[in-house]
Amino acid sequence: GTVAKDTTSDATGDSAQVEKWCVVLSVDGTLFGKNYEDYDENSDTSNHPTASTTDSEFSVKSESEANLVAPGTQNDTGITVSLTGKTEVRTKVTMEISYQNVCLPKGNYYMLTKAAPTDTDTLKALFADGVKVWAANDTTYTELTDKNAATYADNTTYYTSPATSVNVDAAYYPIAYKLSQDNATAAVVTEEGKDDYKLYDSLETLVNKLFNDFKSNDNTVTPTESEANGVTTVTAERIFAPNVDLTALNLDDLQIRPQRTSKTRSLALLQTWMSMQYIW
Repeated sequence: GTVAKDTTSDATGDSAQVEKWCVVLSVDGTLFGKNYEDYDENSDTSNHPTASTTDSEFSVKSESEANLVAPGTQNDTGITVSLTGKTEVRTKVTMEISYQNVCLPKGNYYMLTKAAPTDTDTLKALFADGVKVWAANDTTYTELTDKNAATYADNTTYYTSPATSVNVDAAYYPIAYKLSQDNATAAVVTEEGKDDYKLYDSLETLVNKLFNDFKSNDNTVTPTESEANGVTTVTAERIFAPNVDLTALNLDDLQIRPQRTSKTRSLALLQTWMSMQYIW
């Protein structure tokens, strides 16, 4: 007889590799320090944060774990941020910065000295020609203009000041910040014996610069801003298509550090700022 054998076959195959995620983010450092090296005009690290434990070697020393800032202090390392990489998937990058400026606003100020009256008679004794007397409750300061009507109160703090105020003709920011990648619009401040460098006297201006770089002409990126208890927070998100290099964000080896401004103006105004109360 005849034998027939019919066969049919089919096959398929596939393989895949895991998508490449190659993003490196590094944030390191601090703007300020707990202790600062003693002043030495011949030292490049004078008034910089130090890990030394010898009190006699300090120009500034914290009594607690709090970071400090004082006239003349600076930090040549600061905070370093680096974001690099290229991925094979869509990538969302979120940048959020919270900041609070240290600022003495433009205006007229009285330099107050705390007084210690113990009753109405000693309070009235504070009044004199060329002297103003102030009563303070929390953050409210009230000038006492009538000596005869002045009455001592236990829950009030009293101050005296010269009758003439001190005028600050422009907003003063005692701490200036250097952005290492910046070579554009910041004001140039020259310190004797040093090269010119570009500084930001306001954190608001510096943060705006960072977010403008983050946007990089991408009109879909809209930073949002909020404020609470004097702290401003700015947030923005940006979506990158696959295989786009993240260096477009200009966040590769970015360094922010506090830097001294002109010594004479900085020290004089900062000392004034530290001793003044906001009396307009």
